Amino acid sequence: MSMKQLLATILCLLAILGAGAAPAEEIVGFSAETKDYHYMILGTYPYEEDGTEAPLVWRVLGVKDQVATLFTEDVIDVRQMIELETYKQLSKKKYPRKIQDWTESDLYVWMCGELAETILRQQDFSPAIIRVDGAPFYLLSDEELRNKETFGFPTNILGSRREPTDGGRPLEPLAVRRMAEATPYAKNRVPQPNWGRKTKNKLSVMNYGGVAYWRAAIRSSINWGGIVGVNGHLSWHGMGDVQIGVRPALRLDVTKLRIVGGTGTKEDPWTVEVTGNQP
Repeated sequence: MSMKQLLATILCLLAILGAGAAPAEEIVGFSAETKDYHYMILGTYPYEEDGTEAPLVWRVLGVKDQVATLFTEDVIDVRQMIELETYKQLSKKKYPRKIQDWTESDLYVWMCGELAETILRQQDFSPAIIRVDGAPFYLLSDEELRNKETFGFPTNILGSRREPTDGGRPLEPLAVRRMAEATPYAKNRVPQPNWGRKTKNKLSVMNYGGVAYWRAAIRSSINWGGIVGVNGHLSWHGMGDVQIGVRPALRLDVTKLRIVGGTGTKEDPWTVEVTGNQP
């Protein structure tokens, strides 16, 4: 084969590979058949320990009636649900007020304000956002965290049940799909610097990397907020706890987005642009 023929063959192969990597036309979420999720890049947020920002990777949980539900693949920050300025307030359970719903919390205010401004600063995709409880970014509810049909989560609280075996080998517990790790920024941020060294004033990280994060649930009588535990179970912690992370959720009108790059895998997430309602 001559050099000219060889170059022609290589160009042909590259054209075939390029055609195969064309952006998908439809945004989809969890696949019950393959048991895989799809992923998307939207906005930016501090990622490195020093606060350097990076593109934010979202897991597409599911799409129904042209509405996609996503949440960040990692815990991206750590905040109190109700801010307590001293460790004594936490140890004595002295909360400044009682709340009946997470939308009354300091965490809600922060997610509607500073969090949203940071995520949208480099890429404003707000025209495609469908607000939940008035917020552009929100905490997943118990109903969503137990949605197996659309989101692939376990229906039980502990997630200890296993799916039918695949070729004689038990699959992983479904609760694994609720588990999370944290970014270097979230792991090292100190929520209340003036607390000193009386308590562990950082996100609690297990030796395998798992962390807990808030969910949209409240037990107002005892000042508890709902969390997703380090092994994916649904549990509770004091709303002033400084060791619980934030894993924002998001709903999008997919008719206002177009995929422009990526294959939708975790290693190669989709990139999108806001297009309005145009096809």
